[in-house]
Amino acid sequence: MTHSELTWDEARLAGHAASGPAWSPGGTDSGPSSVTAETWFAEPADPATPASGGGSFTVASALDANGAYTDTIRSGWYVFYTCA
Repeated sequence: MTHSELTWDEARLAGHAASGPAWSPGGTDSGPSSVTAETWFAEPADPATPASGGGSFTVASALDANGAYTDTIRSGWYVFYTCA
């Protein structure tokens, strides 16, 4: 028997985990109703500041809540930030 690689989405849609037993959503709670009020947003006036995220919540980089930031994130990476 040969095995082919599946993406996580292909495995989920096929109804099983990529390398485990049958997958089940686990719950039937649909969660809270949606919020329909518009969210206010204004483009930051200052240019984006380079930032380096942390590899876990413990070492997450602290960013000012008001501002624009840039970072390089590669495929498969998880990067964490915290707002100060």
